[in-house]
This record gives sequence, structure tokens and C-alpha cells, in this order.
Amino acid sequence: MKDARLIRALERGREEHRQQQDARRRPVHDHLETLQYSLKIDWEYAQAILKTLPDINRFDSQGILVRDLHERRFRFSIGNYGRVSNSITNLSRHLRSALRHRGQELRQVDIKNAQPALLGQEVHRREQEHIAPGQQGTGRQHNQPKEQSNYDSQNSGSSALFPAKQSIKLDVPRYIELAQQGKLYEFLQTQLPHMNRERIKRRFLSDVLAKRQTASGHEYPSEVEDCFKRAFPTVYSHIRDINDHGRQHANLIRILQRAESDLVIGQVSELLRVDHPRTFFITLHDAIYTTDSNLTLIEDSFQAVFDQNGYSMSLKVG
Repeated sequence: MKDARLIRALERGREEHRQQQDARRRPVHDHLETLQYSLKIDWEYAQAILKTLPDINRFDSQGILVRDLHERRFRFSIGNYGRVSNSITNLSRHLRSALRHRGQELRQVDIKNAQPALLGQEVHRREQEHIAPGQQGTGRQHNQPKEQSNYDSQNSGSSALFPAKQSIKLDVPRYIELAQQGKLYEFLQTQLPHMNRERIKRRFLSDVLAKRQTASGHEYPSEVEDCFKRAFPTVYSHIRDINDHGRQHANLIRILQRAESDLVIGQVSELLRVDHPRTFFITLHDAIYTTDSNLTLIEDSFQAVFDQNGYSMSLKVG
């Protein structure tokens, strides 16, 4: 027996989702979705890799993604804060080595310390605009990021964030320099030698960028948070202010997601679409995958955007 009300509710939900996607779409999104159609996966190689992934492949979730790629069922959507999800978004990094374009393996260009570097850009903006921690009240009113509604790549640059002759606290440029060089996690590791880099990175993301306050108003202790607070007190104060001291712990992450999508999708991908429309590439958050012959072009496109924005970041090619 069919439930007519449930069917109508599902249809309304699908229609609302379609309308939201249409409102967020720009030519660069159409371009990225079209490029994805030429992506393939080495089926036999992928099957061999799948056999080595029992811990991260519960319920065969990775196998489903591989089959969808092999049978050319592609995924593409645009999130509330501009992030693009495609057919490789949730694919294990081990399986990405099986991706192919016209028989060629893919390599990637990604931003080192992407979230820390984007945080540096946001803090510098706040310092230059004299937004002192606590000045604007709670994050509920002033710090929540806007959802994706009008994707304007012309306004996504950040050159206006760096006017001359403004003094800022000493720990801010020190933090920005480390983040731009892709060395923040290594610095923290020198202060916490008993922790490896991966653990520090995970704890930084959860304990510093997005620490949640419990319902009772308490917070759990964190070595990485304490270390970061000592080294970069001004940056830490801005983080706490943006996140309303843990009461709105997702605010900063959403701001950084917006900044990341503006950079990688709205600027770098848009530049490639306009100037090199025949070049194959596919995005994965702060990274762009392409064939070996196009790596230099991708690097140059990132660098052109950094130069335009007046804010550099370090790249890693792998």
C-alpha cells in the first residue's frame, strides 16, 4: 500500500533541493560537472585496492562509489557554503590512485595547511577592520557565515583585505607566515614532540577550529588547544569570538568552507574554465586533480589567483 502523503512530501523535498541547486549554479559548476563525465576508474586495480580496505569500507561504501564510477553514474552537488561534492569526494585516497583520464593516472595539486592558511586570511581581515575579539557581541548575531546564494567569483578575491600602514598584533603575522608556508602543524609538533603530525592536525581541527561547548557550559581539556593559545593568543581570541566561545562551534568551519570554495571553485576553476576550457581537472575541496601534463598549468593558475588576492599559500604536488 502506497502512502500518498509520504510520496508528496518526498517529491516536494526533491523539488526544493533542485531549486536550491539551480540557484547556486554558475557556469563554472556546469563546466566541472561536464569535465567529470570523462573520468574513469581502473576497475581491476580498484578491486584489488578494495580488498585491502576492510576497516574503512564497512557496508561496501567504497565499493559502491567504485561501481558508480565504473558504470558512469556520476554525482554532483553544491553545498550551502559553496563546497562542491562530486564522484570522488568520498572516495578513499587509496582508491584515487585508480582514477584515470584517457588512460592516464591522475595527480593532485593541493594547498598545504589550507584551513590554517584560510584562517590567517580571515583573522587578518578582522584585524585590519578593527574587529577586536568581543567587540561585536556573540557569534549568534554577527559571525554566522552566509549560505551559498549568489556565487560571485568577481568578488571572491581578498586584495582589499590587506590595506597598508595598519599595525597588528605580533602573533598574527607570525601565525600567518607559518600557515602560508604550510608549516603550522610542524611548528606545533616542535612544542608537542610526543604527538605525531596527523594527531596534531586532527586535534587542531576539532579542539581549536571547532571546539564545542557542552550543554552544561564546560569544555574538555586539550594539549593542542593550550599550546596554540600560548603561541598565538590573538588568533585564538578571534577563533573563540567567531565561534561564540563554543556555543556556535561550526561558525568558523563554515566561514573557511566558504573561503575555500571561493578560492578553488570561484577563482581557480573559473580561471581554468575561461582560459583553458579543454583542460581536464576535477576538484576535491582544497585540491585539484589532473593528468601529469597539466600539473604546471594548475600550479600556475593557483599562483595567479594568490597574486591577484595579495595572499599567498604553499602548494603541494602529489
